[in-house]
Amino acid sequence: MVWVKSAAAALAGGFVLSGGVALAQQTGADPSGAPPAAQSPAVPAAKPPEPSAPAPQGAPAVPQTAAPAKDQLPDVEVIQKQQAEPKPEAQPEKKAVVKKAAAPKPDVQTKPAEAAVQQVPATVAEPQESAAAETGVIDTAGPPLSDTAVRMAPGSGSEIPLAKVPSAVGLVSAADIARDGSGSVQNSLQSQVPGVILTDLGGSSFRQDVSYRGFDASPTGGRAQGLAVYQNGIRINEAFGDTVNFDIIPANAINDILVVSNNPVFGLNAVCGAITIGMKDGFNYQSAEIDVMGGSFGRHQLAVQYGVRSGNVGAYVAAEGIEEEGFRDFSASTVKRLYADLGFKGDGGELHFSLTAADSNVGVVAASPIELLNRDWNRTFTSPQDTELKVFMPTISASLKATETLTLSGNSYYRNFKSDVIDGNLSEVDECADPANAGFLCLAGDGAEERVEDQNGKEVLASAVDDPLGSIERIKTAA
Repeated sequence: MVWVKSAAAALAGGFVLSGGVALAQQTGADPSGAPPAAQSPAVPAAKPPEPSAPAPQGAPAVPQTAAPAKDQLPDVEVIQKQQAEPKPEAQPEKKAVVKKAAAPKPDVQTKPAEAAVQQVPATVAEPQESAAAETGVIDTAGPPLSDTAVRMAPGSGSEIPLAKVPSAVGLVSAADIARDGSGSVQNSLQSQVPGVILTDLGGSSFRQDVSYRGFDASPTGGRAQGLAVYQNGIRINEAFGDTVNFDIIPANAINDILVVSNNPVFGLNAVCGAITIGMKDGFNYQSAEIDVMGGSFGRHQLAVQYGVRSGNVGAYVAAEGIEEEGFRDFSASTVKRLYADLGFKGDGGELHFSLTAADSNVGVVAASPIELLNRDWNRTFTSPQDTELKVFMPTISASLKATETLTLSGNSYYRNFKSDVIDGNLSEVDECADPANAGFLCLAGDGAEERVEDQNGKEVLASAVDDPLGSIERIKTAA
């Protein structure tokens, strides 16, 4: 604001701020917000001066000056300069342009505010929050979470994106299994899924136990079995002991493995979770591969697979053969396994005929005393301990997409499982304690002694045996 004293004002009979108001309109409004005094009309010179009009509130007092001569313009003397604050820009115009416009601001000095506001919607891009609101995930660092489908039930269908699963999920792909190269599914699970630990009670990589959060999927009976294992929607936990034999599943025919925790839809004895194994078919694999490997301890391995698709028909076959002598005595192993699939796929349905067959003979050697291993690391304490498994399982599976949100699926299978275990142990036979059986070898049982007979049916005298006796126990299972 520039305050002036004007000689012309004295002619009007008082001090007015007409000159000051004109300057204020050019430099800005009065910071105090007080309105300027109204301009007085022209008064004849002969009329005596009237009392001075009151100055605006907060304005400094201006001394009176002598009146200049008639018809002479008065001199304007600036007695004080006050820097006025810049007038704030029109809020409706600026807010509309700055907040919404992604393009450069329109020139508000040359265009009316209404025109600037009307042009904003044509140049404004959608905010990023609107796209994130649809998914519920705001990810400024990159793309949204993976949409990998996770099977939430044993069979096909019931798939939801991985980002929506409210529990831990472990993923093992076919590339992970191929990179491991050992032909053992358990090794791939341990290397790719957090929380999986392998234990080896038998001394063979084919018969390892999979432990996940304190529960097992083990081929050995008596363990804390608490994982349900499915192959293409078919539970492969054995009927006797709920054991799991991973050595009868062709490793090169596996498409993916999911480890899902805490889901009750996977059935009984799945208190820890479930392992679902998806196999390859002619629709997800079209290629041919031959893999030949060799290693120490007489290891030889041959794996072949072939997949083809023609229109709505797909076919796949895979076979593996593994032989090794083992790193300890009596631990040779031979594994043969086969998987084949013939599928038909249409717009709303899918049908598959598959076959799993295996013949596995694994030499399992248990723990040995350290004193024996100090002599030779190849020694075994008890032998033989061989486990022979045979599996024949044809399967029919189908799925039908009834609506966009409803899929009906099911399977039918026949599983023939045979197990023959030869277990060599120290015998519990000892010299009879009952005086009535003195001098003979007896087998204690249920508090009563029973004399031992040889292969000819004759009772064995204790004096005829110098060393502790061993026994060979056979366990056969047919399911």
